[in-house]
Amino acid sequence: MEQKNLRKFCKMCKALNDDIFTYKDLAEMLDMSVNSFYNWLNGTYNLGYGKSKALENFLNDIAE
Repeated sequence: MEQKNLRKFCKMCKALNDDIFTYKDLAEMLDMSVNSFYNWLNGTYNLGYGKSKALENFLNDIAE
């Protein structure tokens, strides 16, 4: 999934599942700081393949 679409998907899943996880939880899951995760979420940089795939798989599980 493209980074731009992954960001949108992440924001949508967070909005629909606010009680299940926080952005801090996602950052910890990806072994990165919360600030780095927010920077990614705001488009400052792209995640590497491994982290973006892990995040996409997690969000797909949540969305189902």
